Amino acid sequence: MSNNDSERITSWFRYLLLASALLTFSVIVLGIIVRATESGSACPDWPTCYGQWTPPAGDAALLSYLHRFASFVAGFSLLASIVVANLRYRRFTWLTRPLWISSVLLAAQVFLGRQLVSANEGPVTVAVHLGLALAIQAMVLIP
Repeated sequence: MSNNDSERITSWFRYLLLASALLTFSVIVLGIIVRATESGSACPDWPTCYGQWTPPAGDAALLSYLHRFASFVAGFSLLASIVVANLRYRRFTWLTRPLWISSVLLAAQVFLGRQLVSANEGPVTVAVHLGLALAIQAMVLIP
């Protein structure tokens, strides 16, 4: 990135990218906590928890719910970043390309997250789910 290019990227967009990166990181940490505490099955349906949008009482359900909520917020932030990048910074492929890749990875991540909850998939699916989360994190950090 040349110095001239960086001057054209507004500071509020940089903060949006930073927020997306921090939110994505928090989702990864929450996911690790959910896995380590075996809280993933506390809400057996997806995207709701026992058919409701709020979790039932209990720490395990709350952890699972927080992971889902953080995932939603991080996904929304990432999608907002992609939209802004393509509306305002389309000419900077070094910026838009990783964000587009992250959107494809995000779609796969949502599908795998649903599979982990619905079908109680095994450790390979869990590892791929974590790998996709780390790849999304990388794509957000590249710009």
